[in-house]
Amino acid sequence: MKTVAVKILHKIGFFKPFSNIYTRWIDKRMRKSFRKYGTETLTQVAKVALEIEKPIFLIFGTLLGAIREKGFIPYDNDLDVGMLIEDRPENMIEIMKAHGFRYYQQSYLKNGNRITEEAYDYKGVRLDIFYLYKQNPNFYCYLFDRHETKSKEEANKTDGFPTVKRLLTADSFEKRMFLNTPMWFPSNAEKWLEELYGKSYMTPIKNWKMDAHEIRIEHINERVYRRFE
Repeated sequence: MKTVAVKILHKIGFFKPFSNIYTRWIDKRMRKSFRKYGTETLTQVAKVALEIEKPIFLIFGTLLGAIREKGFIPYDNDLDVGMLIEDRPENMIEIMKAHGFRYYQQSYLKNGNRITEEAYDYKGVRLDIFYLYKQNPNFYCYLFDRHETKSKEEANKTDGFPTVKRLLTADSFEKRMFLNTPMWFPSNAEKWLEELYGKSYMTPIKNWKMDAHEIRIEHINERVYRRFE
């Protein structure tokens, strides 16, 4: 039924306006939950890292907020963390559930069934775990975008979602206090932020878009798919 509706919206030219309105509504709801439970969610992530005895480190917007704002970015609405794929326990989903997280989705590449990302929910707060792979002298993770023309359901059943590799200089990890919680950081966090957002990362840009700051991005032909519980 959703696929039919999407096709109709595309045909009459209303898909993009409708999608933008829906996205803004979701964003508003997520921000409300994030303001209320964001710090609590962070604490639960720290407990998971302590249990598995592996670093689960800040990355992307959450890392940027920790360094630049000494807290969360005011307009952020989710938590971004990373983990080396080799450190991921096979029962990761069960461990997350035991700490109050609801499993939402897992993204993967069909070639080798490589997991790229997992999304969880904690009291309305979305947590994204990006899995990093090693390719000396770099780490890399995968980021995917909306399908060019198809609905999410149709894309997942057919040719998947467009994706890119995001490269970061390989680094070690260390614990630092963040919002009264001991969290893992890349040891050279400032270098990662420069690679992610450019040398001006300390200057806030509210409407930041990845395609306007394509730093250390590798475009690839592989496509990402998603699976749900």
